[in-house]
Amino acid sequence: MPISPRQRVRKALNFEETDRVPIDLGSTNVTGIHIEVYKQLLNCLKLPQRKVTIANKVLQLAHVDDDVLKILNIDTRGVYIKGRPSKIMPDGTLVDEWQSIRKLPSNKLYYELISFPLRDLKTSKDLDSFAWPDPDDDIYYKGLDEEGKRLYYNTDYALVGSTTGSIFQKAQSLRGFDQFLLDLLERKDFALHLMSILTTFYKKVLNNFLGVAGKYLDVIKMADDLAIQDSLWMSPDLYREMIKPFHKKLFATIKKEAPNTKILFHSCGAIRPLIPDLIDAGIDILNPVQVSSKGMDAEALKKEFGKKIAFWGGIDTQHVLPYSNKEGVIEETEKRIKDLSAGGGYVLGAVHNIQPGVPCENILAMYQKALE
Repeated sequence: MPISPRQRVRKALNFEETDRVPIDLGSTNVTGIHIEVYKQLLNCLKLPQRKVTIANKVLQLAHVDDDVLKILNIDTRGVYIKGRPSKIMPDGTLVDEWQSIRKLPSNKLYYELISFPLRDLKTSKDLDSFAWPDPDDDIYYKGLDEEGKRLYYNTDYALVGSTTGSIFQKAQSLRGFDQFLLDLLERKDFALHLMSILTTFYKKVLNNFLGVAGKYLDVIKMADDLAIQDSLWMSPDLYREMIKPFHKKLFATIKKEAPNTKILFHSCGAIRPLIPDLIDAGIDILNPVQVSSKGMDAEALKKEFGKKIAFWGGIDTQHVLPYSNKEGVIEETEKRIKDLSAGGGYVLGAVHNIQPGVPCENILAMYQKALE
């Protein structure tokens, strides 16, 4: 008897083998596709021309249309928290609700941070007087109950709540990447106060979001980039001292408000040394499994952690998808399924968003192989 996409994802995340590996595209802002390559994909699929809607302006992600998701047999659908739109200034820069400023350079594909609103603050009192966003603003949650209800009752897809909640990464974007690293070492009280404010904000957002949509969700995405290509941003001890307590509070909020919802935690890079801590903090799924980073061998990760957490992603976007041929993509897909899917616990997708320069033939090869 065939199983539904929702059943397939649930079984996989509960460490049960399924008829095939579940697959994802576009259910979150870290599992999406850039607008440039999405337009090419539409042509490859011979679909009617249409205006491509931007799902995330900063990352230039496309909203993936339902006809594309159906053709590719994608098992997931996203329920996105809304957020307040950034102001577009006369010079083309974006000012977001945190007062961060981003610009799209003429030779780049994404908006880059050019101004950090908290960079020059000195004291905790300065932080208290900053104009923080309002977590109770209705704009975040408008229509989410109706959208969740529609997808839950009218489709049989697994539903993924795509929200925010980064502590370390948001503090970096507010203070500056270099400045906040110094804060963690030299201004610990200041750093802790900033992260406490962010945690209070995100806990309220999660309470509100899950209050209206949590009953429909199978998975909720959280994110905090704690690593780079070859190392962590900080030592494991510093993570445990300064950041992990705040992660535990956020994850505990989700477990309380939506106990049947799995927590997908996204962190790029060489995250291996912190995986035991993230499991202890409460995550259920690790994404994107950046297999080209140091220590991120998929087979080894499955062997060591595969009975405690599931994996989501895994198909290399740095080397294989953009630069290999169709046969190479098929080989990569076969390997990741072999490494990660035994006994369940794997949802297949690209490592992070599918980037410009990836041939649409390679995208189709990845998903077609997964269907086998």
